[in-house]
Amino acid sequence: MNINSGRKQILLQNFIINYSEENWYKPLTEALKDISEEEFDFKAGNDINTLRQLVFHLIFWNERWLLRFKGITPEPFAKDNDATFEVSDINESSQAAIKKLFDVMEDWLNELKNSSDEKFDEDRLGRKDLSAEKTEPWWDNMINLNAHNSYHIGQIMLIRKLYKSKNK
Repeated sequence: MNINSGRKQILLQNFIINYSEENWYKPLTEALKDISEEEFDFKAGNDINTLRQLVFHLIFWNERWLLRFKGITPEPFAKDNDATFEVSDINESSQAAIKKLFDVMEDWLNELKNSSDEKFDEDRLGRKDLSAEKTEPWWDNMINLNAHNSYHIGQIMLIRKLYKSKNK
């Protein structure tokens, strides 16, 4: 097995663990299972996001990088990261928003499974001449995206615990 093939498998397995396969922690599919509308909008504190805000944030970044992975340039985004927690449709049900996130994650999973080993060495911003600039390969981006998703899965689990302890 060459190193590129091993790299793809590691990144794919890490994505699967974050998304749907329980390992050392609950995956996203379990973390968002059986959520009521009240729980989805529960505010545990002033500086703590709601589950709704976290879901929209995850949709935003995963969808944006998925488009780039597919070779599509997303619309420019001139705001800061805090704006990605803003809920675009406050009336959207928890299940509809979660389904939207899972659809993005399923699309990512299919793209990762079907990508070539060499794809992970390509520049994530589509630059062709990598000799003149610092290379930003997809393997590096996927490490960060997986870590980002893990971080927010942990937040989701904590918010759910806070909600349950408040409603005992």
